[in-house]
Amino acid sequence: MPRRRMQNIQLRALLTEAHMTAAELARAVNLLGRTENLVLRYDRTAVAHWLAGSRPRSPVPYLVAEVLTRRTGRLVHAVETGLLPDAEDGGRRDGAPVPAVEDGARALVQLCRTDTDPGRRSGLVALVYRQRRPRIEGLIVPSPAPAVRVGRGGGRLADADLARLEFMVSRFADQWTRFGGGYARALPAALLGNDVGVLLAQAMPPQPRTRLMSIAAQLAYVLGGMSADAGYQGLAQRYYELALAVADEGGDRRVRAMTLRSMSVQAARLGAARYAADLAGLAVATAAHVPDADLRCFVHVQHAYGLALLDERRAAYEALDRAEGFLEQASGAPGPFTSYPKAGFAYRKGRTLHLLGDFTAALSALRYAAEGRAPHQRRLTALSEARVALLLLELGRVEEACAYVGTFIDRYPLLISHWSAVVSAELQAALAAFPRVRQAAALAERLRLLGITVA
Repeated sequence: MPRRRMQNIQLRALLTEAHMTAAELARAVNLLGRTENLVLRYDRTAVAHWLAGSRPRSPVPYLVAEVLTRRTGRLVHAVETGLLPDAEDGGRRDGAPVPAVEDGARALVQLCRTDTDPGRRSGLVALVYRQRRPRIEGLIVPSPAPAVRVGRGGGRLADADLARLEFMVSRFADQWTRFGGGYARALPAALLGNDVGVLLAQAMPPQPRTRLMSIAAQLAYVLGGMSADAGYQGLAQRYYELALAVADEGGDRRVRAMTLRSMSVQAARLGAARYAADLAGLAVATAAHVPDADLRCFVHVQHAYGLALLDERRAAYEALDRAEGFLEQASGAPGPFTSYPKAGFAYRKGRTLHLLGDFTAALSALRYAAEGRAPHQRRLTALSEARVALLLLELGRVEEACAYVGTFIDRYPLLISHWSAVVSAELQAALAAFPRVRQAAALAERLRLLGITVA
């Protein structure tokens, strides 16, 4: 005799708390699924079945929990929805605890080894993005460890190892700006899972150990950005969380602040505005302990953007002013972790001013970003050009916009980037508003022929 289904009173209570109807929940889940590259077509009937006791397949319970988190303003775990199968661990994909500080490096190495194994990677790329409280800063001083001979020259060889790794980290960060996060993402994961993992297992004095932990945290940061740009939002979040843990273990507040800032950017792109602003605020608080104007500019301008998302106009302008003040003082050494280019600042400033309705200033900043990127930074340049085009189309300046769309299309074939595909879809939709403009229609067709699709 089949087991009788139990009414899902947990989900019903959450809908009441969130002031949502079944149809609203279904639509929100479908929209959120698109950010995870999922094509979902739920309606109020499906939600009625859930309320009656049926349970959708994973990862839908986690999407439902994220929708309710955003609607209620509090963290809702998937297990609270009553939609998880009895045998499924609610912490596996949802609200999974960040490893303790001393376990962060080990967990990161294991994640990378799994990520580079084709037979096991599928479980990682299916991870669902969830709002979670980031780990509380727990900076520690590494305990002294005896120096050991790693080979001929002992410590000198260890220094050479670290120098090689630092070079590779900078190259991976550079590659991401050239071609997008979907290209060769396995390479930094393999470096971290193998070479770095082997070194982490060795005993060494505190100073090189601290340097090695910073390298590992930087690689995790790069992998977080690449994974997000490849469309793997849950996996990106896991890399970012482990970057925080490893940065804490190595006492690296710079990487911690940068990681929180990137987590804020990801949250904003996924529509979690309050979460994005909170993460940016944490990045600002962390960077306050680092005497580096480039870093402070980097986090304050993102904080301004997060505040603008919440329409906190005065606070957003104040944060933007602080960021510009730090930009004037910036003089960091060239490198992905030591300097913040003016074009990068201009891009985020332009996005912020656009949200605040200051279209003229926003356009000026975005133009500067599009024209000021380094020649090899194809992905960053393409995104900047697309944003200029979208703003010009919004203002009805179609001919000017078309010039930027054309250069975006020329750069696009070299990119393997989820976010570039997302913005190209936005361009197609914006151009469709001008069907009688021959050039706009032709460019929309060129975008269509590129085969750009976003789930």
